[in-house]
Amino acid sequence: MEHLQKLHAKSFRSELVEDAWKDINKECLDPTTFLIPLLEISLKFTQTPENVYKYIDAYTEATTSMKECINLLLVQSVPL
Repeated sequence: MEHLQKLHAKSFRSELVEDAWKDINKECLDPTTFLIPLLEISLKFTQTPENVYKYIDAYTEATTSMKECINLLLVQSVPL
């Protein structure tokens, strides 16, 4: 029974994500001048969790390339 609930929850989550992506894509296809920077920022923020958690929990799995990405983003200094 618990396995079935987990499958249902994953399916429901996938549907929510798919619907959200449809809304984001719809807005990106017809942006107003004022909203373009806002859309770009929100699009980048929405891509991050999908890249991190889509197939595996890449944030906690040390064997993925996410460790290097986090290191480059948060640890290495950025030249200005």
